[in-house]
Amino acid sequence: MNYDAVIFDLDGTLCDTLPDIHRSVNLTLATLGCPEREFSHTALGINRGSRHLIAHALPDGADEKTVTDTLALYMKIYGEHLCDTTAPYPGIAALLDRLRHAGVKLAILSNKPHELVKRLAEHCFPGVFDIAVGQGKYPTKPSPEAPLAISAALGVPRERVLFVGDSDVDMMTAHNAGMASVGVLWGYRSRDILEGAGAGRIVSEPDKIYDIIAEETK
Repeated sequence: MNYDAVIFDLDGTLCDTLPDIHRSVNLTLATLGCPEREFSHTALGINRGSRHLIAHALPDGADEKTVTDTLALYMKIYGEHLCDTTAPYPGIAALLDRLRHAGVKLAILSNKPHELVKRLAEHCFPGVFDIAVGQGKYPTKPSPEAPLAISAALGVPRERVLFVGDSDVDMMTAHNAGMASVGVLWGYRSRDILEGAGAGRIVSEPDKIYDIIAEETK
C-alpha cells in the first residue's frame, strides 16, 4: 500500500450533511426573525467552522455578540437535527471496509464541533474509525496542527498519510501538513476550486481512492 493511514474530511466527503445543516440554519434564523437563506448560500458558508457558517448566514453587519448568541442557538438546534437525513455517500461504506481489511488506519478531521463529529461518526460509521477529531482542541483547518496530531496518534509518519476532502480548505490543510491530498467531486466544491487549491489527485468515485492507495508505485 502507498499509504498506511487516511484522514477524511466529514461534510461533503464522507457524508451529505448539508441538508440537515441548511434546515438547522434556517430554523435558527426564523427563531430570531431573520430572513431564511437559500440552500446555495448555506453551502458557501461551510468548511470553515460553525462560527463562520453563522456569520455568513446572518444579515450583513451582525456584530460579534450577535454571532456568538446565534451560534449558541444554532448548536442547540443542529444538535437536535444532526442525523435527520445525514448519511454516507454511496460507495463510502464499501471503501472504508476495503481499507480496514487492507490494514489502513482511518481518521476523520472536521471543522464541525468535536462532540458533533463524534456523534456523526458513531451514527454513520460505528466502530469504523480509529480517531475522529472536530473543532475544539486544535485550530481549525487549514492549520496543520490537527492532522499532524492525528498522524502522531496513529503512529504513521505524515508522508504515509493521505488526506481526502471535498474543499479548498482540505487541500490547503494537506499541503500545510506535508501530506498527499485527494479531492473528491461528489461534495460541495467544484473541480476548479480543488485544482486551484493544489489537489494532488481528484476523483469522482469513492473506489478510486482505494486504487490510489493500492496502486503500484511506478
